[in-house]
Amino acid sequence: MAYSKTMIYLAMTGMVLSGAGSGIAIKLTNSTVSLGSEFHHPFFQCLTMFLGEVCCMVFAFYSRYQDKKKYGSFDKTPEYIEAEQKGMKVKYNPLVLAIPMLCDSLASLTVMIGYIHIAASIAQMIGSFIVFVTAVEAIIFLKQKLYKHHYVGAFLVVFGIICVAYAAFSTENEVANGNTFIGVTAMIISAIMQGTQFVIEDKIVRTYYSDSFEFAGWEGIWGTLLCLIVLPIFQFIPCEGELCSDGYIENSIFALQQIANSPRLIFLTIFTILIICAYNGIGLLVTKMVSSPNRVILRQIKIVVIWIFFLIYPYEGGESFKIIQLIGFAVLVFGVFLYNEVIIIHHCGLADHLSIQKDKEDVHSENYIEFQDSNAPPNQP
Repeated sequence: MAYSKTMIYLAMTGMVLSGAGSGIAIKLTNSTVSLGSEFHHPFFQCLTMFLGEVCCMVFAFYSRYQDKKKYGSFDKTPEYIEAEQKGMKVKYNPLVLAIPMLCDSLASLTVMIGYIHIAASIAQMIGSFIVFVTAVEAIIFLKQKLYKHHYVGAFLVVFGIICVAYAAFSTENEVANGNTFIGVTAMIISAIMQGTQFVIEDKIVRTYYSDSFEFAGWEGIWGTLLCLIVLPIFQFIPCEGELCSDGYIENSIFALQQIANSPRLIFLTIFTILIICAYNGIGLLVTKMVSSPNRVILRQIKIVVIWIFFLIYPYEGGESFKIIQLIGFAVLVFGVFLYNEVIIIHHCGLADHLSIQKDKEDVHSENYIEFQDSNAPPNQP
């Protein structure tokens, strides 16, 4: 399907704003005081995230409706026929998506913990560690071959994250009652879980065919069911410490009381569910519209938007400008771009893997920033 430039730009803008909006909303939720306490309920907040994913089923049903209207039935769509020709399984048990959901649950939980203890921008930047995780797991589990630019990019990402983490540890934590070590560790664990989730999902989508919205929706359904099972259990398990919630592993009753007592929390909770739904929906739409390098750029823009927001509005985000954080961010962005081939360097063998045909020059001129070797032919990308 051909998309107009206006539609593509609107979708890309929507992806950045919805992605940044979800991060900002979560941080503002954590800093909101209700009934004398800040809203620190990471397990309960996982439920809101999964509810947002469940909403993707609305997009899935609409997509099925459009396919039925246009082709008569879902199994007559070009995508379905192509999947059959490739030997993909067109029927699957939704329970297979419970496996990546478990990774998603742990990733979401640790993200929530990270947001409680460190600034949102630092949390987002450390989340880029996922590049290193997916590189390692792609080699081990997917048997994919990585090239020199992948290794250099992953190294730069790790170095940049070390700089960002140093910025967090070297200055006083400006997040009220925040523990920098817990926050940084939580975000690293989150990146590991997300990387594992992506590798598992990559294996699933190569084996089974289904609508992308349906995949996300089923993960949300299984995640919601898991939360509805464990939250009542955690309500009765006593717990003391920085990772506990009002004397229990998770005090969901108190969380609901805090929400009911605060119009701001009511708004932020509903907004978080809707914005996560929008982010998933728009994100999957953008995946169909633009190249992978463009999506990588959008994620980095999202981090910048969150950072700028809390620098302008620092009262609750625990943000302040740190030059070492800026340097670290610049290094990790360069590493991410190099790894994902947004930037191509024609030196030191970092472009040996490329075999780009001349008829694709126009496409790549839009998607890549290139540093040309002086000895390279004039028309070589």
